[in-house]
Amino acid sequence: MVEVLTARMSSKGQVVIPEPFRSRYGWGANTSFTFTALDGSLIMQPIVVPRESDLRRRFGALIRKCRQEAKEAGLTPADIEDAIAEVRAARRNASAAARRGLHNDERNA
Repeated sequence: MVEVLTARMSSKGQVVIPEPFRSRYGWGANTSFTFTALDGSLIMQPIVVPRESDLRRRFGALIRKCRQEAKEAGLTPADIEDAIAEVRAARRNASAAARRGLHNDERNA
């Protein structure tokens, strides 16, 4: 069944989702959404943060396999934390260098 309700955009770009939809789908204050433009329409979907138990069920086997391989390779949790920190630092540095390059390009234009 298709249900069509209308809403009006405010001068600030705000649209109130009609109450029947909010009630039906359990959307309350602070519910976050993604918006996708498709053929002149907007598709609005709530962002659902999965529960930890769902993540464990879905990724448990993969996590166990990774832990086993790390153990066999002689890696400790501290080794893994250090490796993650190194990658994050490298990404930060690359982003900063890219921003500096962009600013330099703007000055040279």
